[in-house]
Amino acid sequence: MINNKQRNCHPQEIKRNLEDVTLILCDPNIDKQEHKQISSTEVFVVVRGQTTSREEFEKLKQSCGVLISTNGFFSTSRDPKVALSFIAGSYNTDKKRLILFEITVDSQLKSVIFADIETYSRMKDETNVLFSVGAVFIITQIHYDSLMNMNLWKIQMKATDDDWKQVDEYLITIGKQIKEEYSSTILFGCLLWPDIGEFDRLEKNLKTLLKIFAK
Repeated sequence: MINNKQRNCHPQEIKRNLEDVTLILCDPNIDKQEHKQISSTEVFVVVRGQTTSREEFEKLKQSCGVLISTNGFFSTSRDPKVALSFIAGSYNTDKKRLILFEITVDSQLKSVIFADIETYSRMKDETNVLFSVGAVFIITQIHYDSLMNMNLWKIQMKATDDDWKQVDEYLITIGKQIKEEYSSTILFGCLLWPDIGEFDRLEKNLKTLLKIFAK
């Protein structure tokens, strides 16, 4: 599954991100706005820049040609400069890799839920397109790229309707397991920081959420 960790966010930045996504999910006019922003016949490309561990990157390399699914909300941008700004100043090391996801999306897909959130986001210039939990992609190509002299790995993917039933069943099962133990806010935090084995980091982030929303 795609690593969707928050990228060195200050607590207030975390709160802003939560508020933005909550607003989007709760707004009754989101469908109307989405159709205004994204044509129902449009095929478009979005990008996302991030750093990931070497181990996680190796898993992605082995998944070329394989279906993968996001286990958290997946934020992207239409503007490559915006995506690259998230990894500007970072470098490939023995422990981490710089990645630029390049995703082709067909607006006629039925199971991949996404929205053009530029109108709703407080950062208007980021031209964000947000994918919901469980979006399915297929990795088509992975190659090294010296784009803007940043020396990163470009991972090209296509959004797809394939295998969505299995993903949907998984999300329903997980939801049943934890809905009685957590509030909707904390559950939302769990989705933002997916379970990839880093339990200490997950615990730390959830405690941060508790402090933020206790104020």
